[in-house]
Amino acid sequence: VKLQLKKIENRIRDNHNAQFSYDVSVIETVAKRCTDVDSGARNVYNILTGSLLPDMSGEVLSRMASGDGLSRVHVGVDAGENFVYDIS
Repeated sequence: VKLQLKKIENRIRDNHNAQFSYDVSVIETVAKRCTDVDSGARNVYNILTGSLLPDMSGEVLSRMASGDGLSRVHVGVDAGENFVYDIS
């Protein structure tokens, strides 16, 4: 999970010159969602690219469309185990 989140961090840094951070609960939530032991790391990739990245991208694009700059993206998890984003 950390390796895949590092790739996201690198993309945000390279494409937007912004910092990326996340709560430990993000790692725990992704790991908890990986219930199929046969799929291994593919499941982590699918969770991040299928839910976290599309939602986060929408938030980033919204902010950019409103003319606001992007300097930081932080990902957390709410009480319902949904990813939440703090973008500034």
